[in-house]
Amino acid sequence: MADKGAALLIPDSEAVARVMDEVVGLLKDPARLSELSRNIEALAIPDSAERIVNEIERQLPQSK
Repeated sequence: MADKGAALLIPDSEAVARVMDEVVGLLKDPARLSELSRNIEALAIPDSAERIVNEIERQLPQSK
């Protein structure tokens, strides 16, 4: 998602030091936050939950 501009990627080794600064930075930058929102919306699959349920049901053994 980060490579599509829909998320920020913070390496685990830097998370403690950077996460709050990144969050505050986003909250202070509505244009950047809006861009992230638009990009993640473009990646969304509206019926994803239904697709997952259907696949799980398809994989379950059929009862007789």
